[in-house]
Amino acid sequence: MTKREAKKLVQVHLTETLKGFSVIAESTMESETCFAVFYQSDKYLESKKIEDIAIGQGPTIVSKTDGKLFQTGSGRFVEDSIESFEKYGDPYLEKDTSKIILSFVKSENFNLKSMVSLLKKMTDKGTLESKQILTDLINGETIDFENDLTEDDFQKLNKFGFIVDYPWMD
Repeated sequence: MTKREAKKLVQVHLTETLKGFSVIAESTMESETCFAVFYQSDKYLESKKIEDIAIGQGPTIVSKTDGKLFQTGSGRFVEDSIESFEKYGDPYLEKDTSKIILSFVKSENFNLKSMVSLLKKMTDKGTLESKQILTDLINGETIDFENDLTEDDFQKLNKFGFIVDYPWMD
Protein backbone atom coordinates (compact mmCIF):
# COMPACT_ATOMS: atom_id res chain seq x y z
CA MET A 1 0.00 0.00 0.00
CA THR A 2 1.25 3.47 -0.80
CA LYS A 3 0.98 6.61 1.31
CA ARG A 4 -1.44 8.04 -1.24
CA GLU A 5 -3.70 4.97 -1.00
CA ALA A 6 -3.63 5.12 2.81
CA LYS A 7 -4.64 8.78 2.84
CA LYS A 8 -7.45 8.05 0.39
CA LEU A 9 -8.77 5.22 2.60
CA VAL A 10 -8.82 7.53 5.60
CA GLN A 11 -10.51 10.33 3.66
CA VAL A 12 -13.24 7.97 2.46
CA HIS A 13 -13.72 6.79 6.04
CA LEU A 14 -13.92 10.38 7.30
CA THR A 15 -16.45 11.30 4.61
CA GLU A 16 -18.63 8.36 5.65
CA THR A 17 -18.33 8.70 9.43
CA LEU A 18 -17.12 12.14 10.47
CA LYS A 19 -18.42 14.88 8.23
CA GLY A 20 -16.45 18.12 8.11
CA PHE A 21 -12.98 16.59 8.50
CA SER A 22 -10.16 16.06 6.00
CA VAL A 23 -6.78 14.40 5.88
CA ILE A 24 -3.87 16.79 6.44
CA ALA A 25 -1.87 16.15 3.28
CA GLU A 26 1.62 16.93 4.53
CA SER A 27 1.55 15.22 7.93
CA THR A 28 1.28 11.48 7.24
CA MET A 29 3.93 9.37 8.99
CA GLU A 30 5.19 6.09 7.55
CA SER A 31 6.73 3.08 9.26
CA GLU A 32 7.61 -0.37 8.00
CA THR A 33 4.12 -1.83 8.49
CA CYS A 34 1.75 1.12 8.71
CA PHE A 35 0.94 4.75 8.06
CA ALA A 36 -0.26 7.28 10.64
CA VAL A 37 -2.65 9.57 8.79
CA PHE A 38 -3.57 12.80 10.56
CA TYR A 39 -6.75 14.77 9.94
CA GLN A 40 -8.36 17.97 11.12
CA SER A 41 -11.63 19.88 10.83
CA ASP A 42 -12.27 21.49 7.47
CA LYS A 43 -13.13 24.70 9.27
CA TYR A 44 -9.63 24.89 10.79
CA LEU A 45 -7.90 23.82 7.58
CA GLU A 46 -9.59 26.73 5.81
CA SER A 47 -9.32 29.43 8.50
CA LYS A 48 -6.11 28.40 10.36
CA LYS A 49 -7.73 30.00 13.43
CA ILE A 50 -6.93 28.26 16.71
CA GLU A 51 -10.56 28.47 17.82
CA ASP A 52 -11.54 26.30 14.84
CA ILE A 53 -9.15 23.46 15.66
CA ALA A 54 -10.64 20.11 16.65
CA ILE A 55 -8.91 18.42 19.57
CA GLY A 56 -8.87 14.89 20.98
CA GLN A 57 -8.45 12.89 17.83
CA GLY A 58 -5.19 11.17 17.07
CA PRO A 59 -4.13 9.87 13.69
CA THR A 60 -5.68 6.91 11.96
CA ILE A 61 -3.25 4.01 11.75
CA VAL A 62 -3.51 2.23 8.39
CA SER A 63 -2.08 -1.27 8.03
CA LYS A 64 0.07 -1.59 4.92
CA THR A 65 -0.78 -5.26 4.52
CA ASP A 66 -4.58 -5.14 4.53
CA GLY A 67 -5.64 -1.48 4.72
CA LYS A 68 -7.33 -1.98 8.09
CA LEU A 69 -7.96 1.32 9.90
CA PHE A 70 -7.34 1.95 13.60
CA GLN A 71 -8.53 5.25 15.03
CA THR A 72 -6.28 6.50 17.82
CA GLY A 73 -6.74 9.33 20.26
CA SER A 74 -4.54 12.17 21.40
CA GLY A 75 -3.97 10.63 24.82
CA ARG A 76 -0.69 9.01 23.86
CA PHE A 77 2.23 9.71 21.59
CA VAL A 78 1.72 8.60 18.00
CA GLU A 79 5.17 6.97 18.13
CA ASP A 80 3.91 4.67 20.91
CA SER A 81 0.87 3.69 18.84
CA ILE A 82 3.10 2.96 15.85
CA GLU A 83 5.56 0.97 17.98
CA SER A 84 2.70 -1.07 19.42
CA PHE A 85 1.34 -1.71 15.92
CA GLU A 86 4.82 -2.65 14.64
CA LYS A 87 5.35 -5.18 17.42
CA TYR A 88 1.85 -6.62 17.87
CA GLY A 89 -0.41 -5.41 15.07
CA ASP A 90 -2.45 -3.42 17.56
CA PRO A 91 -1.91 0.33 18.14
CA TYR A 92 -3.98 0.29 21.33
CA LEU A 93 -1.58 -1.74 23.48
CA GLU A 94 0.43 0.23 26.02
CA LYS A 95 3.75 -0.42 27.71
CA ASP A 96 3.69 -1.77 31.23
CA THR A 97 6.57 0.25 32.68
CA SER A 98 6.32 -1.46 36.08
CA LYS A 99 8.25 -4.37 34.55
CA ILE A 100 11.09 -4.77 32.09
CA ILE A 101 12.16 -7.53 29.75
CA LEU A 102 15.90 -7.94 29.55
CA SER A 103 17.80 -9.58 26.71
CA PHE A 104 21.45 -9.48 25.67
CA VAL A 105 23.39 -8.81 22.51
CA LYS A 106 27.14 -9.10 22.26
CA SER A 107 28.99 -5.99 23.34
CA GLU A 108 32.59 -4.89 23.21
CA ASN A 109 32.07 -3.63 26.77
CA PHE A 110 31.42 -7.16 28.04
CA ASN A 111 32.69 -7.31 31.62
CA LEU A 112 31.59 -10.41 33.49
CA LYS A 113 32.28 -9.09 36.98
CA SER A 114 30.48 -5.79 36.40
CA MET A 115 27.53 -7.48 34.69
CA VAL A 116 27.08 -10.01 37.50
CA SER A 117 27.33 -7.21 40.05
CA LEU A 118 24.64 -5.20 38.23
CA LEU A 119 22.36 -8.25 38.00
CA LYS A 120 22.83 -8.92 41.72
CA LYS A 121 21.71 -5.37 42.47
CA MET A 122 18.72 -5.63 40.10
CA THR A 123 17.48 -9.00 41.30
CA ASP A 124 18.52 -9.10 44.96
CA LYS A 125 20.00 -12.52 44.21
CA GLY A 126 23.39 -13.94 45.08
CA THR A 127 26.43 -14.26 42.86
CA LEU A 128 25.69 -17.79 41.62
CA GLU A 129 22.09 -17.00 40.75
CA SER A 130 23.14 -13.78 39.01
CA LYS A 131 25.77 -15.67 36.99
CA GLN A 132 23.07 -18.14 35.94
CA ILE A 133 20.78 -15.30 34.88
CA LEU A 134 23.65 -13.83 32.82
CA THR A 135 24.35 -17.23 31.26
CA ASP A 136 20.67 -17.58 30.34
CA LEU A 137 20.67 -14.10 28.78
CA ILE A 138 23.83 -14.83 26.79
CA ASN A 139 22.20 -18.04 25.56
CA GLY A 140 19.32 -16.06 24.08
CA GLU A 141 16.72 -16.19 26.82
CA THR A 142 14.84 -13.10 27.95
CA ILE A 143 14.23 -12.37 31.61
CA ASP A 144 11.36 -10.40 33.16
CA PHE A 145 12.07 -8.10 36.10
CA GLU A 146 10.10 -5.73 38.26
CA ASN A 147 11.16 -2.24 37.19
CA ASP A 148 12.65 -0.30 40.05
CA LEU A 149 15.76 0.68 38.13
CA THR A 150 17.25 4.14 37.94
CA GLU A 151 18.22 5.93 34.74
CA ASP A 152 21.84 5.18 35.67
CA ASP A 153 20.99 1.44 35.82
CA PHE A 154 19.46 1.61 32.33
CA GLN A 155 22.58 3.32 30.97
CA LYS A 156 24.80 0.65 32.51
CA LEU A 157 22.64 -2.11 31.07
CA ASN A 158 22.84 -0.57 27.61
CA LYS A 159 26.59 -0.07 27.94
CA PHE A 160 27.09 -3.77 28.69
CA GLY A 161 24.97 -4.89 25.73
CA PHE A 162 21.63 -5.52 27.40
CA ILE A 163 18.44 -4.61 25.60
CA VAL A 164 15.72 -3.30 27.86
CA ASP A 165 12.14 -3.54 26.66
CA TYR A 166 8.74 -3.33 28.29
CA PRO A 167 5.89 -5.83 28.17
CA TRP A 168 2.71 -4.60 26.50
CA MET A 169 -0.76 -4.67 27.97
CA ASP A 170 -4.30 -3.97 26.78
